[in-house]
Amino acid sequence: MNYWEKRKEAFGPEKFTMRLTLSEALRDDLVALEAGVYSLLPHRDASNRQLMYLVPRNHTGEGYSSESMVSC
Repeated sequence: MNYWEKRKEAFGPEKFTMRLTLSEALRDDLVALEAGVYSLLPHRDASNRQLMYLVPRNHTGEGYSSESMVSC
């Protein structure tokens, strides 16, 4: 399986080629994004990579689908 196959699986045939922005591929996932399950930390690691913090208890599933959370 390659990147594009996995991306098509996550976003579907209509959106997988769109840019990963809030106005394009993620436009229907704002509720899931705002749930606070994933947060970008303000600092980067020693290799300058962005760090993400996961808070599983915020994953309630209210107002968004599992597919939407996978897209996030």
